This record gives sequence, structure tokens and C-alpha cells, in this order.
Amino acid sequence: EDIVFLVYTAENDVRSKELPTVFFGMFGDPHIGGPNNFSDDAASFIPARPIGKPAFDNLLVVDGKVTSQLSRNIVYSWDPDGKSDLAIYVPGYFGYKFLESPNNSTDAIDNDDDGLVDESPTNDKGTFIDGINIPLKTGVADSAKYVALYGAFKPRWSGDEDGDWVKETDDLGVDGIFGTGDFGEGNGVPDQQFGPDGEWIGSEPNFGVRDVNESDQIGLRSFWSLPWGGNNRPKNDNLMYSSIVSEFDTAALAGLYTTDPANLGDYIFLYGSGPFKMHPGHRERFSIALLMGSDLKDLLLNSETAQLVLAANYRFAQPPPKPKVRVVPGDGRVTLYWDNAAESTVDPFSGKKDFEGYKIYRSQDYTFADVFTVTDGNGYPFLGKALYDEKARKSAQWHRPWTKAEQDKYPGGFMPVEYRGRTVKYFMGEPSDTTGLRHEYVDSTVTNGITYYYAVVSYDHGDDSLQLPPSESQSIIQRDAVTQEFKFDVNTVSAVPNAVAAGFNSTKKELQSGLTLQHTSGPATGEIKFKVLNELDLKNGAYTISFAKAKVGTDSIIAYSVLRRTPVVEQFIGNENLFVNLQNKNFVVSSVKVYEGTDTNGTQVSNAVLFLDSAGGRLRALAVGTLLKTKTYTVSYQYYPISNSGFYKENDSNPVFDGFRIYVVNDTLILDQPNTGFQSITGLTNVSHTVSNLYSSLPRKLMPHDIRLTFTKALGDTNASGFYNAPTDSVLPTSGSLYVKLPFKIENATDTTKYTVRVVEKTSTPRIPRKNGRWDIGEEILFIVPGTANTIFMNIALNKSVDSLAFDIPVGSVFNARTRKPYGPTDKYTFTTKAASFNAQAGDANLNNVYVVPNPYVISSAFELPSNRPDLRGDRVLQFRNLPVECTIRIYTITGELVQTLRKNDQTAYMNWDLLSSESARIGYGVYIYHIETPTGGKKIGRLGIIK
Repeated sequence: EDIVFLVYTAENDVRSKELPTVFFGMFGDPHIGGPNNFSDDAASFIPARPIGKPAFDNLLVVDGKVTSQLSRNIVYSWDPDGKSDLAIYVPGYFGYKFLESPNNSTDAIDNDDDGLVDESPTNDKGTFIDGINIPLKTGVADSAKYVALYGAFKPRWSGDEDGDWVKETDDLGVDGIFGTGDFGEGNGVPDQQFGPDGEWIGSEPNFGVRDVNESDQIGLRSFWSLPWGGNNRPKNDNLMYSSIVSEFDTAALAGLYTTDPANLGDYIFLYGSGPFKMHPGHRERFSIALLMGSDLKDLLLNSETAQLVLAANYRFAQPPPKPKVRVVPGDGRVTLYWDNAAESTVDPFSGKKDFEGYKIYRSQDYTFADVFTVTDGNGYPFLGKALYDEKARKSAQWHRPWTKAEQDKYPGGFMPVEYRGRTVKYFMGEPSDTTGLRHEYVDSTVTNGITYYYAVVSYDHGDDSLQLPPSESQSIIQRDAVTQEFKFDVNTVSAVPNAVAAGFNSTKKELQSGLTLQHTSGPATGEIKFKVLNELDLKNGAYTISFAKAKVGTDSIIAYSVLRRTPVVEQFIGNENLFVNLQNKNFVVSSVKVYEGTDTNGTQVSNAVLFLDSAGGRLRALAVGTLLKTKTYTVSYQYYPISNSGFYKENDSNPVFDGFRIYVVNDTLILDQPNTGFQSITGLTNVSHTVSNLYSSLPRKLMPHDIRLTFTKALGDTNASGFYNAPTDSVLPTSGSLYVKLPFKIENATDTTKYTVRVVEKTSTPRIPRKNGRWDIGEEILFIVPGTANTIFMNIALNKSVDSLAFDIPVGSVFNARTRKPYGPTDKYTFTTKAASFNAQAGDANLNNVYVVPNPYVISSAFELPSNRPDLRGDRVLQFRNLPVECTIRIYTITGELVQTLRKNDQTAYMNWDLLSSESARIGYGVYIYHIETPTGGKKIGRLGIIK
């Protein structure tokens, strides 16, 4: 946040002549402390090389401060008295740093002090330095400097002077993109390409023009700090160009290291680099870092960071993308929810998925200045502190569940790698927190009527092997200096907690209780839950949930999708054969209908002349002349708000749509013992049961089916031979060929799959004869998996509870042996939602509960926002509470003079008054009368007091 990179490219036209002496320079006129605080500034200059001395070690002393070589090559300005246009702000330091300066690869000098002489960004691969036939130190003038910057010597191509081109990752061809098959891709050597006139076409990563270290940069060579005015202006060519091309020895500029405090003023910058040659077609790139810091030390730390970014060819560790956040204010609470897109991203620098977690910041200051209270070792505010929930006694920060090794790796929850030069570590989260990631949060520690600002930031875990500390996405809210309006980033929001308007009819209970959910097909026994996060977003809609097999990497899973059967209707402006983005992706192509005009009554545009991109959520005409740019069109379509999701259990990663989130809880295939047994029936006596899929040592396999036994014969209804009279069914025993007669009917209660059934006839005892060709109490009933000889699916045994007592299973008794069944492709559910509504009559009846806060208003209120100018006060705020959706509020003086008329038509229960009259004049102190009226005739009269 403290560095802006500016990259420039200059090219000598191929039709031009050679330019033997070229300089690059810049002019700047900094006003440190604001546009009107320019008369007491100071400026200074820290060149890339020490003044009048050879480089020593890696540290140099400037102005009594130890600075690394990486932090130099900088011009900067500051305000020594520490005062600014705005009294509450202390101005910092401002600087420009030369990152990429012109290259001179022909002067036999190590201009950039890296141990290499005359390295060039335009050479070819050269010769392979293998360390066997050619020594590894070949081409290096100063081994110590080289190793300090580029690491230990290693085999490399001579044209890759710094040795960072890696075949496995950089052999991508000159376009730098994998898989295009362009010049050089996959040939095992570093490549770059130039046109016939010498113009650069492309290079592979970490080689040639794409590698800033393969250039013998000459650095900052001239600097002037001159008082503004008189001839010291850009129009004075003689001054501008003679200063920039100044070739004074660096030692001659020693006096410019500090500005004499007695001679402070409005100083300008003039600085440059050169000379260098530019032949026709030659291109030079310059890059500047615009730096900001709290003081000189902070500025130099940021300067060093900028140099490290350059050394990585502008490739640096980046935070995960910002989550997209929605906010729902409520009565004494604020609900936030966000997406999970950040969790699957790959860091472009490390090439790894390094997402770690989320943090929530909350402030009443839109700049979040009071959040960044974690200072670095230098005392500068550096890291933000997550919102602490006093009720939950926990910070609003969540990370991935950690393994034991990760818990040990992050002692106390801190990432062990410190930020360079900052001596501070990032807090990753509580090691003992096993909550896992979350995508919603309810802040119940808020006060109604007060404006709160929130940011949900994503952060990664860095990379200890690369000595990278974690990085965190930004939290930015901007305020227009003129209109005072706020501009929010995708991960920042504001909310004013308050009740919903009077007369509100809630419909969320119907959905959350599952009253409208219907399981229309399939055997699954899992649970589907709904959570309403924003009642006001609920629609009158119909939806279908379906399941199907899907591939996730190499794994096959059962995923689910939600279809919004009720069409979405939206308008768009035509763009002919260029794409128009719709509000939703994954629409059903066959459902798309496009009409001319602002509703669905216009002429329909044939889908045959349209290209419909469902996955991208966009459409366009196939040819010019359709979907004209000057016309409005209406489109209706069905779409899948959830497509092929694999999130189960209580995972809240599914997107919120139409105000609610869906949770799908899957079942594992097991025997459902709690729901297995006899249906309630009178006369069932002394009978227990056991159900398993075990029998002897036979193989076993559960199946997603329920078995039902319906008793149609009394157990005593037997003939003289002991057989059941007209038995319901008969099956073979596990041994023998005599069929066993059954007094019950066997059914697969789930589908039409047929099972082979066997009865285990027990050996006779003196009291109970067995193996009598009929089923008796206590004999097991085995169900064998179809297509197998003896794999057991289920074993049902109905037993006497107490052996010595009589028992009976009355005719009509039904025994159900159930399983818990996971979702499968045949499962389908439907449900409907109903939009919330407002009852005007109920709102009128509630008018007696309207009140004003604060009342009386004494000087100020807690609801007021500060101005963006600290020398001015923000708008005053007084609130009317418990209002209906629509009403008119008239405010009168005690003598009946109309002061202001406020009109409300929104779903909140409050309205602000800025204590201005209808003519924008501030009102005086005293007692005022307010009169509230609704369109349906409701009225309320009250009074309020103003004390200034």
C-alpha cells in the first residue's frame, strides 16, 4: 500500500538515426503536507553508490541512519516541522526510486554493482556453463557480490547471467505462456526473439528482456533540488536539460544529501540517468517506484521492498483475491456473508495454493485507521487486528483446520517468518480452533442507528521455504471529497443496524422448517436444510435439487445442483455481436427468451440468431444488426444458482442466492437401527429383533434398500402337519431343499431390486421343534446380494424377548428394516419460497410506537459521521424509529411553521434528519412538533427538543 510502480518504455524508431548520448530524467514538485503547505519543505538524494568511496559490505550510512544497498537510488522530500494543511495529520516522507535505469553493456564497468560487467538484456543463450568443462565462475568479475545477490554458483547458460532460468518452469517460449507452442517452447534452452529491425518480440521468463537483472543498469546519476519560481520552471529548457544531463562526479553532489533547515522552501526535483546509446529500433525500459513512508527509516524499508520486487522481475507473493461480501443490517445485529473464490487460487509467485483464512475488520472510521494497531519493530502501524466478539470471546478470524504438524509449525498461532526489516510476525489464528473456514458472520455487538464499516480480508500462509511471510488482501473504502459519497471495494461494506419497517410479514420460517420441501424421487435419507440470511431478498420462486456423478480431479463424487425453475427477468442494452453479461451464470440454454423492449410483451428475438454462453453467463448476436446498441431488451431464463456442488454436512461454502443458503447433509450407507422395528400395532407381545449384515463368516455388503415384512397369517394358523394354512410365501433354507413356509410377505420397500432370501432353520429342542418346513420365531432371515452366491446384505431375526413367556405377532403387523442411504442420481427434491411482504394496516397500528432518538438532541448524537475534513463537522443526525415502509414526516415549529418535510419509502424502520430546514438552513434550539402520515391514513403527532 506504500509503493506505486511506474513503468516506462522508450524506443528509437527504426527509421531514425543512432542517438549516441541519451538521458532519461524526471521533474517533480512535491508539496509535503498538502497543496497549501509548500513553503517549508526539504529534499534530498541517496545515490546508488557511496559518495567518494568504494562500496563496503552491504550497509552504508546516510544522515546517521544505517541503510542497505537495496534501499538506495532514491530522491525524497519531507516537511521538517511535521505540520500539514490538516492539523490532525502529520505528513510523512515521499520519494521516487529508480528501479530500472538505462543499460550500458559496453563500458567495461560494473554499473549496478552486482559482480557482473556489461551484462546485456538482448543477448542470446550463449554457452552452457556446466562446471566441468567450463568453470562455474566464468563471466563473473566479483564472486562475493554475485553470490550475495544471486546465490551460489550453479550450471547455467552464459546469456542467463544471473542463472535463474529454470527449464522445468521457464521453458514456455517467447510469449511466456504455457501450451501455445510458440517459438522456443519446450526446446530446453532459454530463448528470446527480435524482429528484422531489432524490435523486441518476446522472451522466456527469467531471461533476456524479461529479466531485469540481466542488464548493467547505470542507476541514478544526477539530482538537483532547486527552489521553485523564477527561471526554475519546466519551460526553461536550458535549466531542465543541463541539470538532467549533468555528468558531475557523484562526490560533487554530497552537499545535496540534506537541505539546510535555514533554507527550507518550495523545492522541485530534477533527476536523471545517462548517458546511453540508442540505435534505430533500440528500446529502453525505465521503472520508477513512488514511495511513501512515515519517516525516512520507513521510506527506506519500503524502498528496499521495491528493490526486492524488481529483483523478482515484478513477480512477488500476492494475497488471495478479495472475497465478495454482502451485508444485511438487522435489529441489534449485522450479518455478513461472502463467497469462497479465494480458496482455490494459486499464488503466481510460489505456484502453490496458499490460501489460509479470513479476518473481519470493523470500525466506525471508513479508513480502518483504528484497526491497524499492530505495530512493527520500528513502531509503525503495520498489521490489522480482527474484530473481537465479546459475547463469543473469540476474534472474527478463521483458518483451515490444522494438522498436528501445522499446529507445531505455528507456535502460538504465529507464522515463524518475520516481515523483512519489520521484526513482526503474522498471527494466523488460534492453534486450538477447529472450527474451520466460515463464510458468514453475525455481529451482535452493535448499537442500532450507528454506522459501522466492515472489511472481510483473505490471507495466505506465506512460504517458509521461500522465507515469505503471509500476505493479506486490502480493505479500501474511498470517500469523494466533494459529494461525500463512499465507494466500496468488493470486500468492504457499511451497515446501520436497525429493525425492519413496521408491518413486516416474515416468510423465512416456512423455508427454514422445510415445510415446502418435497422428496419427489430417489431413496436417499439425507437432510436438506435452509438458512435465510436476508429475508428481504426472498422471492416467490420454485426450485429443484438434483444429484449426479461428477469428476473432481481424478475422483468421482455425487454432486448436486439447484435449478431455479421460476425464470429470472432482466433488462440489458444491446451490443450486437459483442457479449452482454447477464446477472447469473449457468443458465438453461433452452429456457432463454429475449424480447425487444422493457418487458416480456415485446417481439421475441429468435435464439437461432444468438450465441448463448451458459457457463459464462453471457450472450451476443451472431451478426451485426441484431441486438442493436441503441435498444433495450428483456431476457428471461432459468438458471442454476448452485452447479455441481460437492459441499456436504454443515459446510457453508455454497453461494447465497435469493436471500438464503442451502445445506445438504449426506448419509453414509449404514443400517438404520433407530428406525428399524415394528410399526406400532396392538397385540404385539414379547417380541424383540436384531438386524445386521452378519452371518457366520460369509462376505457382506450393505445395499441402499429397506426391507418390509408384512404378517398376513397368525403364527398359530397351522394345519395338522404343522404347516401354515395358505402360507404367504416360501423360501429355501440355508441347508436342505425343503421350502420353508412363511407367515409374512417380503418386500423391497425401496425399489424393484429382487433379493434371494434364505431362512436359517434352527435345530429342534425338547420344547421347540425345528426344521419343520416353516418359519418359527428366532429363525434368521438372510437376504443375499443379487448376482452373488452368498454375500449377505441383511440378516433379520425376530426373537422372544423373554424365553419363558408367551409371544404373539398379530396379523397386519409390519416390520421395517431400514438403511440410511446416501444421495444418488435418482434423488430429486423440490421446494418453493415466498417473498416477504409488508402490511400497511399493521404499520399504521404501530405508529404509536414511533419515537425520536436522541430526544432531546443535545449538541450532537452518536449517529453522526465525521466530515472528511477534520476542520469541519459532519452532518447532524437525529433519527425517527419504528417507522412503516412508506410515510411522510413533517416537522413544525411550536407556532405551526413548517420547517422540513421528509419522505420515506424503504424497508428500514428509521429515517435520519440532518437538522436542516427545507431551505438547508440550520435550525435553532427549542421544541418542535412532528407529524407522521402514511398513504393509508395512519397518523402520529409528537414533539422533539433541540439543545445547542
